[in-house]
Amino acid sequence: MNSKGIVTGVKFIPVNDDRGLRAKVDIVLDGYLSIKGIGIVEYDGKYKVTYPTKRAGEGHFTVVMPLDVRIRERINGLIIRKYKRLINKEEE
Repeated sequence: MNSKGIVTGVKFIPVNDDRGLRAKVDIVLDGYLSIKGIGIVEYDGKYKVTYPTKRAGEGHFTVVMPLDVRIRERINGLIIRKYKRLINKEEE
């Protein structure tokens, strides 16, 4: 992936449940790969990005997540920045 366009599309679905989940997010990477079901969780006034998991028996396993720390930080940062902009617009 080049340095300019990792995330080329973002869609937010508001949730706001009592466990801190604020939104589900679908993203498109470089126009080629769609990842659905990313979560934005609010905890102690901060937002955290969670990646999709699947239930298996009594546990869960991660379906998809960025392995490279720099890429993960870029994706997470972009999602959180766009989410904050979205909720700030709604409050105006």
